[in-house]
Amino acid sequence: MHHVRNLLSIGLVPAVYAACECGYKTNTGDVFQYAITTDFSNTDIASFRNSSDWNIRSIVFGNSASRPYATNYTTSNVDISNGSLLLTCSAYDSASQSVPSAEIGTNRTDILHGSFRATYKVVQKNSGGAGAVSGFFFYANDNQEVDIELLTREDARSVTFTNQPDATKDMYLPNQLTHSDLNDYRFDWTADHTKFYVNNVLSDSKTTDIPTKNGSLMLNMWGGSTFAGNPPPSSDVTMSVSTIHLYFNTSAAHLSKNWAKTCAKNKNAICNVDSQGLQSNTTSTATISSTTLSSLGRPRRGGQGGKKFGHHFKWAAAAGATLANIDG
Repeated sequence: MHHVRNLLSIGLVPAVYAACECGYKTNTGDVFQYAITTDFSNTDIASFRNSSDWNIRSIVFGNSASRPYATNYTTSNVDISNGSLLLTCSAYDSASQSVPSAEIGTNRTDILHGSFRATYKVVQKNSGGAGAVSGFFFYANDNQEVDIELLTREDARSVTFTNQPDATKDMYLPNQLTHSDLNDYRFDWTADHTKFYVNNVLSDSKTTDIPTKNGSLMLNMWGGSTFAGNPPPSSDVTMSVSTIHLYFNTSAAHLSKNWAKTCAKNKNAICNVDSQGLQSNTTSTATISSTTLSSLGRPRRGGQGGKKFGHHFKWAAAAGATLANIDG
């Protein structure tokens, strides 16, 4: 159980899995080695800032050809209230000529394949929220990325599924759902495919541009680019997240070796992580468009391309400490 304990966030609600030394089995039959489960119902922002699993990003992405306004990821736009993590894209700030935004990511950068789930909704104060993007994604580099995105400039029933650099599709959410509904968003990434789910309904499947490199999982709410929308938001938009569940394998050979030894020694049953099977879509899941990213004028890096400046980036050191703890 040592590897599971060290994956739990300090000060956050512990995982419900007591002993899963042989992995986590999903309702598609896939089994993954590790888990990070985060429930925001009984924690606060101070505890989250000290989490061993997550990092709050603070960096500015400046202007570029695809970004007329700077994107300013700031820790002040990340909060926890009423049992939810709040990632806010604020109204455009004319003084700094930037869009204040929010992003979190895993300290672990060794994630390679997995089933990744987050339950969230996007809340706009008024119609001035157009020009923002909610992202839930895996990132290794600009050509190794998997995204689920909700764009506030589009129909409130739409969702974008992407394998970078080019495999992208705009879909309607199943069962007439909207961005403001609290939905379970999920993507499964294996060596052969990526599959995208909304409330356990399979909504898209891709077999091209599948990432082959290890990286991190991230969630963000941001604006400033032509992809997000121009003009930028004139009022706040918030991504309200209630839970995040990540089940994944590691790219680190020594960690996989230790995991296998622990499993063989303890011989505990694999934990089933899904209480129900896949669901059906009672309405048509229509494809809005299927295009290449180059035609969208989209910035890279989770929608964050452009000149970087003023950054405070602690991921590498934190990830190293986390891996040391797991191996210990």
